[in-house]
Amino acid sequence: MANRRERGHAFEASHDFTLGGKPVLAGKYTLWTLPGADEWEVYLNSGMYPWGVDFDGNAQRDPAKDVAVATVPVTRVPESLEQFTIVMTEDGSQLLLKWDDVVVAVPIQH
Repeated sequence: MANRRERGHAFEASHDFTLGGKPVLAGKYTLWTLPGADEWEVYLNSGMYPWGVDFDGNAQRDPAKDVAVATVPVTRVPESLEQFTIVMTEDGSQLLLKWDDVVVAVPIQH
């Protein structure tokens, strides 16, 4: 899909967990998203990068360092959020990615 661009964000886990059916050890990761109209691909990557996307729009993520991948459906919400926001649900069962009128709930098992 045109206009899809990967984005990277720092992520640190203090406990082991499972994302996309893959076990992930506690540690530091970069969290990457590839947004789509109906679903997002969410990547947890063990590489640390000085910048997520270069000036030409190319992701700096090395796919060989992907630890876990999840494809998650998009939920549309009535209120719009201008700033991309990442929050964990209170019970720790979902990582919520919020942007514009979209919420993507990434299931986390621990």
